[in-house]
Amino acid sequence: YHQGELLELRREELDHLLQFVRSGGAWVGMHCAADSFKWCRDYVAMVGGKFASHPPSGPLKAQCLVANHPVLADLDDFEHPDEFYYLDDCDLGDKHVLIVGQGPTDSRVRPLAWVKDYGRGRVFYTALGHGPQAFGNPAFQKLIANALRWTTSKPHWAAAADGWRDLWDGRSLAGWSFCGPGSFKVVDGTLQTNGGMGLLWFDRMAL
Repeated sequence: YHQGELLELRREELDHLLQFVRSGGAWVGMHCAADSFKWCRDYVAMVGGKFASHPPSGPLKAQCLVANHPVLADLDDFEHPDEFYYLDDCDLGDKHVLIVGQGPTDSRVRPLAWVKDYGRGRVFYTALGHGPQAFGNPAFQKLIANALRWTTSKPHWAAAADGWRDLWDGRSLAGWSFCGPGSFKVVDGTLQTNGGMGLLWFDRMAL
C-alpha cells in the first residue's frame, strides 16, 4: 500500500515487481492497491484500474457473476460494510470481472473484483477490503484464499520438488521484513496486525 510517501518504492524496485508478474509470477491486490503508485502507468495497467474516489463507508452488497470460476468457488453473493471504490482507467475489455456492486451514489453497476493476465502472470484485484468488518467476513476471507490459490496455481518460481515452498512456518516471522506504521505478530498460528498499514514481505527467497 502506498499513498503519498507512506511506503515509497523507487522506480527500479517497482519495475522488479512488474517484471516478476510479467514473467509468470502472481499478484493479488486488495482495496487500496488501486490507490497505490498511480503515477506509474505500467502498475495501473497491471492492476486494471486506479482509485478515483469513494463515498462514505456503508453497507455494500457484492454480487458474484461467474459461478464456475475457481476464485468464486463455494461463494455466493455476500455483504458487509465497506468503502465502495470508484475507479478510473478501468477498461472492462482487459479483464474478467467476477464480482460487481451497485454504486451507492449513482446506482451504476461497477466492478468490485476481477482477474486478468499481465504478460505470462496472473493478477487478481478486488476493490473490497476496508477495515475489520470486511476482513472478518468469512466470505471475503474465502474470496482472498481462492484468489491466492488461483494466481499461484502455476508456480514457475517455486523451489520444492512438488512445485511449492512454505514461506511461513506459523510460529515466527523469521525471514520476513516489515516497514511502515503498525506491526505484525504471531498469535496461535495466525498473523495479527496492530495498527497502521505497513508492508510485510518475505526477504530470504532467491527468485
